[in-house]
Amino acid sequence: MEAIILVRVSSSFQGNIEKVLQVRGVKRVYELTGDIDLLIEVTASSEADLRRIVDEILEIKGVESTDTRIVLSRVSK
Repeated sequence: MEAIILVRVSSSFQGNIEKVLQVRGVKRVYELTGDIDLLIEVTASSEADLRRIVDEILEIKGVESTDTRIVLSRVSK
């Protein structure tokens, strides 16, 4: 399954983007402007695996909150 994790971070997160990329299942990380700081694309083998990914991200210093969305379909041009 594919999912998108929206993340809010604090100023203490600085330099921890590499830790996010080391989480097994993380495919891409986008830094954003606005009220969401990171958009993370992940691939998980199950709901339990997705929970593991989210939990590992939440353990990274400076991560304040996450909001996870499961991808139902992908449409490309």
